[in-house]
Amino acid sequence: MLGHVTVLLLMARGKWHKKRRVEEPNASFLAALEAQRAKQQEKESVDAVQTPPVVMKGFYYDPLLKKYFRGQAPKRNDEKITKKQEINGNVRRRNCLKTIVQREMGCLQRNDQVLTMLPRQTPERFQIDTNIDQVIDIDVADEKIAIADCNGSIYVGQVNGKRFNQEYTIPVHSYLPLSRIKWKSNEKEELLGCTSLGGGGVHGFLRVYRKHELRYKIDLNSKRQAFVLPLQDAWNLSWLPHSNSISVGATQGKARAHVVDIDYNKILHGPSKVKSDVFSQAGLNQGQAVLNGTRSGIVWLWDFRMNQIALNVPPNCPTSISDLVVLNDDLSYVCGTSNGNLSRHDLRKSTHAIVNYTNVTSTRQYSTRIFLDKQQVILGGIQGGNTVCMWHLKSGELLSHAAFDVSSLKSIGMDETFKHGWRVYSSCQDQLDCVQYTFGIGT
Repeated sequence: MLGHVTVLLLMARGKWHKKRRVEEPNASFLAALEAQRAKQQEKESVDAVQTPPVVMKGFYYDPLLKKYFRGQAPKRNDEKITKKQEINGNVRRRNCLKTIVQREMGCLQRNDQVLTMLPRQTPERFQIDTNIDQVIDIDVADEKIAIADCNGSIYVGQVNGKRFNQEYTIPVHSYLPLSRIKWKSNEKEELLGCTSLGGGGVHGFLRVYRKHELRYKIDLNSKRQAFVLPLQDAWNLSWLPHSNSISVGATQGKARAHVVDIDYNKILHGPSKVKSDVFSQAGLNQGQAVLNGTRSGIVWLWDFRMNQIALNVPPNCPTSISDLVVLNDDLSYVCGTSNGNLSRHDLRKSTHAIVNYTNVTSTRQYSTRIFLDKQQVILGGIQGGNTVCMWHLKSGELLSHAAFDVSSLKSIGMDETFKHGWRVYSSCQDQLDCVQYTFGIGT
């Protein structure tokens, strides 16, 4: 009874409202509404396409935002946005190396062919008629061969077929055997240096010839006092790269190595810490140091800038260093010893050899001369005193060999200007032997 009274009072005061029931729109009404909206949107889109925006001075219209902005419209870049590739130093170095390889592709392609052809070939061996009593040393450069004999004369000429055609003779007439001859070829002139050991109270010497002309002379009997430098036991000479300077392995005072500048007549004596005679030398391409190989087997690097020994490599076995060749990178060198061992060493790691080309033998030989081709891919040398061998410089693989019926091959040199391949010359007492490789490709 009380509840009904409360409801009546609330209704009388107007605070009670009964919820109305909302009916859902029917389907026909919704379809008509959607049709009206679609018609309106289509009309607006047509008007937007047909009606361009109003041009207002000092403003521009953005069609995406559909608004006007003050100023000029920015330029649109329709190109695709790509992420920039980061190029580090290694990539640049590889690209630079690739360019150099493409530029030198002719030479490199030829060397690839040589590497594949050498193992397949049987080289032609023959003896060259020279009419020389006893060959002391030979050197080959630009189709020309220089041959030093025991009488103190040097014969210069070319080999045509199987005969040595002599062009001129350098009459040194020292009455002492020459120890080493070495070519230096450049665009202006061809220089040939020679050294002699001396003996019988007569000092050795260093001389440089330009054909018949004596250009530079260092010995005891020189008339010009500026050239007087008595050399005792001049074993070796080597032309330094990119200059007219010569490194000489000889005894003068306490020094065993010297550098002579024949243009300015200057002589630099090496350090006197190493007492062993220098049998072989090779200059570094940067021109500031020379590598020396000694009688006792020590290899030491002489730095001209400080006039000090920059590196001293002790020998692994009691043997003498007979020849040295420094590679173009100035980081490694090839060493030949008197017991027939040929090996490649790193100047940064002087303990062990990187590549061994021959096995060490107990037989002591006169010398083990070596050579490299111009691209420094093929290494040539004498093995066992009677075999001319060709190795791949990097891997140490034996590519070819040719044996002779002698037991004391001394000097060796290669002529790369041969028309159809290579010719390797080696000397033995009274004869000059040749090993010919025919590749069938031009030089």
